[in-house]
Amino acid sequence: MLEVCVLDGFQVRNGDVAVAVPEGFPRQILAQLVAHPTGMSTDRLTMALWGADASPTRRRCLQVHVSNLRRALLQWLPVTDTAVIHHSQSGGYRLDPTVISSDIERFRQHRAAVDALAADGMVEEAVDRGVAGLDMWGYGEPFDGIGSCAALHAVCDGLRRAHRDLSLQVGGLAMDCGRLTDARQILQDAVRREPLDEELAVRLMNCVVQLGTPGDALLVGNRLVTDLRRELSCSPGLPVVDLLRRIRLGDMGSASQARCRRPSPRPRCLLRLS
Repeated sequence: MLEVCVLDGFQVRNGDVAVAVPEGFPRQILAQLVAHPTGMSTDRLTMALWGADASPTRRRCLQVHVSNLRRALLQWLPVTDTAVIHHSQSGGYRLDPTVISSDIERFRQHRAAVDALAADGMVEEAVDRGVAGLDMWGYGEPFDGIGSCAALHAVCDGLRRAHRDLSLQVGGLAMDCGRLTDARQILQDAVRREPLDEELAVRLMNCVVQLGTPGDALLVGNRLVTDLRRELSCSPGLPVVDLLRRIRLGDMGSASQARCRRPSPRPRCLLRLS
């Protein structure tokens, strides 16, 4: 089975072998269909690629690019009777899930397993499953390498939020079961990705204090304060300020668990062509 990997860049793999996919529109079509596994109508897919210009000419171009993509993928499959990309009678396209999958789906499965295991009180197992899901991410941008495609920005933002939320959840679970070193690594990686997220920073600071290194927690907090002022021209919220005060005074009898502000979305440039 082929797998489309989009969480850390963009790549199609057949086991350990990279699959060559034509650049330009074929890659963008594949990315759109991965992002919408239930399928996309012809009009919606055409608009995603060319904007408001959904003329008959563009629709014919779409058919040509889909055919090129289908041929590129078929040569890597042992079966010859699959369409890989189905064209529905209602006038749309979707990937055949029996021969092509995506790492998005695997990541979602890990998230669902974390919720289920945590609900059953199997915290250690939930942490292990969460770490497996987070390990699927590197430090690249989702879908990076397919060219400029503004239509995928909302999908990318949703994936980033999912990574952030899972990091916060699994980091907290790891702290609850005493796996502080694992929690620190999880939360450090998340803060590196989202340096303006106050809730992530507070969770990391609490974890570092529990590890007995309050000086490192102060470094995290001070860096957050500096970044917020430089990037957003604002000061941190009360939970950050209160936690910094507690650490400086050595008063950590009850860690700050107040709800923190999440940063305002920062403008992101168009996905760049690899």
